[in-house]
Amino acid sequence: VSQSRYYPPFPKGKRLKVVEFGGGNSCVFRSVIRGNQVGEYGIYDASPAGLRLARAKFRRCSRRILCWAKKIDLARSVPSCRNADCCLSVGLVEHFSPRERVRLLRRHFQMVKKGGFILITFPTPTWLYRLIRHTAEWLGRWRFPDETPLTAAQVESEAPRGSRVLLRKLIWTAGLTQALLVFKKPYRDWE
Repeated sequence: VSQSRYYPPFPKGKRLKVVEFGGGNSCVFRSVIRGNQVGEYGIYDASPAGLRLARAKFRRCSRRILCWAKKIDLARSVPSCRNADCCLSVGLVEHFSPRERVRLLRRHFQMVKKGGFILITFPTPTWLYRLIRHTAEWLGRWRFPDETPLTAAQVESEAPRGSRVLLRKLIWTAGLTQALLVFKKPYRDWE
């Protein structure tokens, strides 16, 4: 996800507002702000340790970018920030129950303004994912008991009516194969 070819086609010359869900120790923060004209970058996470890591990263950030990190349980609460240009999550939605996952996926769309972008990555059950996970479980090394690999179709089915998928990509280099979806929120109301 750190490569700019995976980012949505942001408008040129505009200062963007980007919100990341579950990004306490964000692995994409630097590449997002480096590759785009970001004016504000916010993180919502439930982990106090993750939020401390995010704030440490933000201290080393340019003063031209408003950075913030807030504690919230995204499956149970609606974040206060709205009208972002982009909402993203990297390896988050697969750790929730089916009911919470639907709520969380919808929250991504609620965060962005009409015409905004949603970028979501999640593990997907390719043969390579299944091989690595089965081997790790057999060796007693698997550390993600709540992880449910998802297909792109499962995640797409929860997107609001009228949303467009701009990019569908499998990222094999992660080993535990990740699917990447980039959506564009419809311009008309969907709720």
